[in-house]
Amino acid sequence: MTEAPSTTEIWLPVVGYEGLYSVSSLGTVRSEARTVQLSNGFTRNLPTRILSAAPNGDGYPTVNLSFPGQPSRTLYVHDLVLAAFVGPKPNGQEARHLNDSKSDCRLSNLAYGTRSDNQRDAVRNGRNHLARRTRCHRGHEFSPGNVRRYPSRPTVRVCMACDADRQNRAKEAHQ
Repeated sequence: MTEAPSTTEIWLPVVGYEGLYSVSSLGTVRSEARTVQLSNGFTRNLPTRILSAAPNGDGYPTVNLSFPGQPSRTLYVHDLVLAAFVGPKPNGQEARHLNDSKSDCRLSNLAYGTRSDNQRDAVRNGRNHLARRTRCHRGHEFSPGNVRRYPSRPTVRVCMACDADRQNRAKEAHQ
């Protein structure tokens, strides 16, 4: 039996911004309640506030975080969730959205992996344009009888009709 994904929201401090910001297992970022010193010497009490995540040019949710008196930094929400709940990103790894939805920053949808892992996710989720093709560039159908796969490159489909045409042209050129 499959369990439903947890909807319990767990909050942890944002790595590097402890005491200022927290991130939840559901991909929400908030600023923590705190007292700040204003430039005129007065203090101001800031309440806890949920931050609005804005998609960047590629569609990934981002938030602006800052230390008092310093310029803000724009950070990916998925990176904040993974750093807080999983740990630092291993060398050669990147954040993966397991369902390929850029806006879904829930911990249950995120993992570290290689670029190849990310590409396999896209193929599995039907988001890779090459894997979705039903015909080769010359219009031959990618049917089981017309596709060859090489053991060294199992994800590459070779059109056998095009391959036969190419071999025939090569034979004619050498005669």
